[in-house]
Amino acid sequence: MFNLLLQFTNVKIQGKSGFDYKIDFVIPTSRKKNRPERFVFAINTPRENVIKSTLFTWNDIRLTRADKENDLIIFLNDRKNFDEKVIDALNIYNAKTIKWSKRQDYMDELAV
Repeated sequence: MFNLLLQFTNVKIQGKSGFDYKIDFVIPTSRKKNRPERFVFAINTPRENVIKSTLFTWNDIRLTRADKENDLIIFLNDRKNFDEKVIDALNIYNAKTIKWSKRQDYMDELAV
């Protein structure tokens, strides 16, 4: 799986605003596993301002890809303490939040 992911790292995508965004990983649609296109962001410091920026980015990109089903996956660095309200905010936008220490539990969901 990771070999395929490496082909889709640091992808640059333009949003509806015309701004370009660097996405950490894009996992393509998997017809075999019936999974949509997945945009993956890794957040080292899960603070409110970073979450706001990520959600703006996601919404801006999503508006240009309305013809495709897609999901937002956020990896949060949980080695540092952070306010759990960031997870609440991400959940409102239907983001799948994964604490980095629990990433092994989600390998099947991340597979192509």
